[in-house]
Amino acid sequence: MPTVEDPEVAAGAPRPSRVRRRHLSPRELAGFQRQDQRLFELVLRYRAGEDVAGLIVGELMPAFRAKVRRMSVQRPLYCGEDMRQELVLELLRMARSTPLRGPEFLSRRLKLAATKPLARRLRREWARQQAQVSLEKLQEEEDNDEEDCE
Repeated sequence: MPTVEDPEVAAGAPRPSRVRRRHLSPRELAGFQRQDQRLFELVLRYRAGEDVAGLIVGELMPAFRAKVRRMSVQRPLYCGEDMRQELVLELLRMARSTPLRGPEFLSRRLKLAATKPLARRLRREWARQQAQVSLEKLQEEEDNDEEDCE
């Protein structure tokens, strides 16, 4: 899988924080609104064919890094870097296909739309790994069954 280098983060882009609060200050809200407006303009340019994919990814990379740290890596399917790459690909796919009603909450909508397919794949892989039985355990059970028959 090709590796995409992290683009530079836009100046003044809001950074995710570990503290969960119910209310944002007016300054923080204004920062998110500016980010949504920048992202809206970038998505319009991206859909028009301009090469601004790196800028779109750069706007949302801090939030994606925080999201990857919170997600449970399912080995051997994904490592942290693979998950970041998948999120970048899903983000660009969603930037092309998400209906645009305006800049309101666009960064949030893109982040949610990009993380949803990856979260589903991780849940499926987790369930598959839980249902999977190792060869050693199968051999042990088979040996126990043979002992019971004697």
